[in-house]
Amino acid sequence: MKRRFRIGRKDGEAEGFVWITFSDLLTTLFLVFMVIALWAISKKDDLTKKAEEQRVAGEKCIENLNALGFENQKKKEALYSIGKKIAIEFRELQKSGICVDARIEELNDSGGFRIFQGPGLKPWFDEGASLLSSDAKNCLKGIGEVWINQINKDTFISNSIRHILIEGHANSNWSAVKIS
Repeated sequence: MKRRFRIGRKDGEAEGFVWITFSDLLTTLFLVFMVIALWAISKKDDLTKKAEEQRVAGEKCIENLNALGFENQKKKEALYSIGKKIAIEFRELQKSGICVDARIEELNDSGGFRIFQGPGLKPWFDEGASLLSSDAKNCLKGIGEVWINQINKDTFISNSIRHILIEGHANSNWSAVKIS
C-alpha cells in the first residue's frame, strides 16, 4: 500500500491538507472495533457473574415480599380473631353488670376497637369533672385486662406489636353528640 501525501494547494484547499487512502481508513476502523470486541469478550464473564447476582437478589426480594404478604395476612387474621374475642368478652362483662352503659365498635382489620357511650346513656364523666366515673373506670379496666390477655395469648401478635394507642376525650356537650 502506497501512501500518498499531497502537500500543496489546490483551489479551495487548506494548506497542509493530507489525503488518506480509503484502505488506511478501513484498517484503522477495523482495529478500533477489534479492540472493543476483545475488551467485551474479556468482560463477558464479569458481566455474566453480575447478571446472575442480580437475578438471585431479585428472587430473594420476591421471596421476602411473598413472605411479608403471608405474614401480613396472618397478622390480619389474628387481629380479626382477637377483635371478635374482645366483642364476646365485652358482652360477658355487660351481663355481669360492668360496661352496661357502653357500646363497642370493632375497627377494620386492626384488632382495635372503640368503646363509647351512646346518646342518652349515662356519661363517663360527671358533669364538670375531668376524672372518669367509677363505672367508666371499671369498664375500661375490665375490657383492658381482657384485651391485654388476648394479645399475650397470641405470641405472633404480641411479638409483632409496635405500639398500642389509647385515645379519649371529654365533651361538655355530650348529649348533643351523634355517634353513628
